[in-house]
Amino acid sequence: GLRSNVLHTPSTNESYQLPIAQENIFLFTGSIYGMRSPINLFKAFQMLLKEKPDARIIFVGEMLYLDSMKKILTEEECKQIDIEPYTSNLEPYYRRAKVLLDIDANLDEDPFLSSKITNYIKANRIILCETGRKTPSREIFSGYKTIIQCDHSVDSIYNGMIQALELAATEQDYSEREPLIEIFSTPHVCSILWNDLQEICSTTQQ
Repeated sequence: GLRSNVLHTPSTNESYQLPIAQENIFLFTGSIYGMRSPINLFKAFQMLLKEKPDARIIFVGEMLYLDSMKKILTEEECKQIDIEPYTSNLEPYYRRAKVLLDIDANLDEDPFLSSKITNYIKANRIILCETGRKTPSREIFSGYKTIIQCDHSVDSIYNGMIQALELAATEQDYSEREPLIEIFSTPHVCSILWNDLQEICSTTQQ
């Protein structure tokens, strides 16, 4: 029988080589809803503000948890979170941010890989990935110094935020991501698809 394969969505973003950001800003791009919940992120951020009161989170895109945010955070703490409409021109936001946030569904075995992280890896910014214990993110991105992974607990997210800011304050070797960038490149994904199609055609002709 035919074997199965997984094709990753290729990254279409350009690469960004930006100077070290000066503000303690975390950036999330895209929509956040359903099982992809920021509730524990808000709680961890509240803890972080006690240590770093200048920290901010910017959401660029749809964020359907405003009511939850206002219940968790004080009015003053809410002022440290910005929600902007989505734009395809993310370079100004990448430039300001020290850390790029990726939030997977609140499941231990979420089968899906966020498409945003495949774009994040092309920016010289620390990535903080909130994910389950058995996920594609764990499998693909473990072991990279510039990609920090945490689980969905408040303490784990808080510790990840602290670690991310510490790393982002100094120069890092983002060239470690070059193999990842290749995996998610359009030519690489297309070559896998082409080889699979050739195998299918060869098998059906036998």
